[in-house]
Amino acid sequence: MITPRSKKEYLETIFLKYRHATRKQKTFILDEFCATLGYHRKHAIRLLRKLKRFHEPKTQKPGRTPIYAHPSLHFNANFPVDLVLQSHIVFTREGPH
Repeated sequence: MITPRSKKEYLETIFLKYRHATRKQKTFILDEFCATLGYHRKHAIRLLRKLKRFHEPKTQKPGRTPIYAHPSLHFNANFPVDLVLQSHIVFTREGPH
C-alpha cells in the first residue's frame, strides 16, 4: 500500500521526465506510472499536466464573500428603524425568551 505522501513524491519525480519527453517516451512513462500507482490513464495525464510545484497554499476560503461583511450594511443605532424590525433585531440578538 502506497501512502498519499509517497504518491506525491513519485509524481514529482516523474513530472520532469514526462514534461521533457517525446510522445513515444510519454507512452512508456504513463504505462509505468499507471501500473505503479493504479491510476487510470486519463487521470494520470491530468495529474502530470497540471502539477504545480512549490506553490503557496491558499489562505482564503473559496466561495462568495458574505453579504454582512460589507461595512455599509452594519446596523446603525442612530438610524430610524420600524418598531417591528427593531423588535426582530433585538429578538435575534438576545435569543428567544
